[in-house]
Amino acid sequence: ITIWPRRTVRNDEFVSFSMAGIMNMIDFAHKNGLHVELRDSVIFPDSVQNYEKYKANAIAHAAEYAQLAEKYKVYRIVPFGEIDNDMWKNDCTKITELAQELLKEMRKHYSGKIGTGVAAPWRDCGFTFQGYDYLTVSAYPHKDLATSINWARGVADKSGIKVLHVGETGVYNPGDNKPPDNFETVSMSRDEEADYYNDFFRQFADKINGISIYYNSKTNSMNINGQPAEQIVKEWYTNKLPD
Repeated sequence: ITIWPRRTVRNDEFVSFSMAGIMNMIDFAHKNGLHVELRDSVIFPDSVQNYEKYKANAIAHAAEYAQLAEKYKVYRIVPFGEIDNDMWKNDCTKITELAQELLKEMRKHYSGKIGTGVAAPWRDCGFTFQGYDYLTVSAYPHKDLATSINWARGVADKSGIKVLHVGETGVYNPGDNKPPDNFETVSMSRDEEADYYNDFFRQFADKINGISIYYNSKTNSMNINGQPAEQIVKEWYTNKLPD
């Protein structure tokens, strides 16, 4: 299971978030026999202004994640769910450098698996992630899913990474909710939502090494909103996904 706090960045400073709730969720998951992935999305209302300041704070953020993960025996961590997004509008060529600095610091504190995430092929400037254990990619139906996933596979191969996950996906079934910040994919009914997930797994389950699905998120309209979709996803996770 993925536990996913979000951290805001303002003026290159990483705003603190409460650890208590995260610890409780990790403990609950472990008691129910689940491995835990701790993954962060860095929310940035402004783009990077001072790279050196941002990098120092990003390294401190990654170290904090690594220390927490080691203390609570978390299976794997992704402190930057979309590193190409988090550095957006800054010098893209610094992503490889930043990724290596982050990895070096995390290895000092954490003995588990360490990944990083990417968001979009149109932001690629040739970055690589040598030394990471896995790569995640965000993939939504308002873009070409196959293009994003195939591109991420190429980034992983270039980086010597064998494990690729869809780190986040979902479809907009609004129900009683409104999408945050006017972000939405194609609006779907409950039955169409279920069909989306079934088609997604059929097309990609044997092409990637894992899939994360939004579930029970009060702040994101992309989470599963209908019972048919929830049932489809459960069936794929319990019966149909390859090892």
